[in-house]
Amino acid sequence: MRILYATDGTEPSVAAGRLIEKLIRRETTSITVLSVAPTMTVSATALPIPLPNVDEEKAYARRRAERSVRELARAGFEVTCRVEAGAPADRIMAVAADDAFDVVVMGAGSTNWLSRAFLGSVSAEVLHRSPVPTLVVHEVDPTTRGHVLIGIDGTAPASEAVAFTAALLDPGRCDIHVVDVVPRAHPVGVPIGAAYIATPPDPAIDAQRVEAARRCCYRTRSSLEEWGFNVISGPAMGSPARVLVEESEFEHADLTIVGHRGLGALQRALGRSVGDVVARRARASLIVKQASAITAIA
Repeated sequence: MRILYATDGTEPSVAAGRLIEKLIRRETTSITVLSVAPTMTVSATALPIPLPNVDEEKAYARRRAERSVRELARAGFEVTCRVEAGAPADRIMAVAADDAFDVVVMGAGSTNWLSRAFLGSVSAEVLHRSPVPTLVVHEVDPTTRGHVLIGIDGTAPASEAVAFTAALLDPGRCDIHVVDVVPRAHPVGVPIGAAYIATPPDPAIDAQRVEAARRCCYRTRSSLEEWGFNVISGPAMGSPARVLVEESEFEHADLTIVGHRGLGALQRALGRSVGDVVARRARASLIVKQASAITAIA
């Protein structure tokens, strides 16, 4: 498993490094710490202008990257350092693609209240552009045992998310809660003359869907237990994004994981993607888009 950990020295970036230490396997993981020295800034007129001293920016970027390298090496990881210059999101994406990393890890950006409504511009851009799984961190508590929440729905992206989770996380460092969220059925319109009357959904159909979700949870739990994880599982009903966020907050989950279905720009702009909502609201989120490393240690 090859991790690209992008850091800019801010509190969420530091938290991302601590989350790596808290949850990630050591024996099958190598990490490249990337720090990007920006070469442009935005003026009061919203026009990009060159920074006065790029060499100083690169030196600062190297110092913060080397600090993270030392911390991760002390935690038992194989770590290397890399410094780039340019637009941060562009350089992160270029390095991730050129060197075929399996996952990108980074902080969410601002630590103020807006960080839970809007991701930082760099993390949001990387999350939407990255072809590989992306882990975005707001905060972490390094003093407790790891707790991970995985949202499944029986689809191929959800199955990939589970397999990627098993390859990435250390079962000796975290417990997992698997939940399959069944959306509530909408009332059905029945034609009565020239009008339509809304009738409630059939409870028997809801019961069948919940039972199917229960079986899916059981299969997923069994699979993760074979990897050595301690797992609890069960279905829930409601809006998938809302339920996952509420469960994540209630359980103080260190990481919430979902598969990505490839929604388009309009859905993302309107916040309709479950992954987008989870990335904004959970303490940390892993959005699994393409699990290239699933078979790496299988």
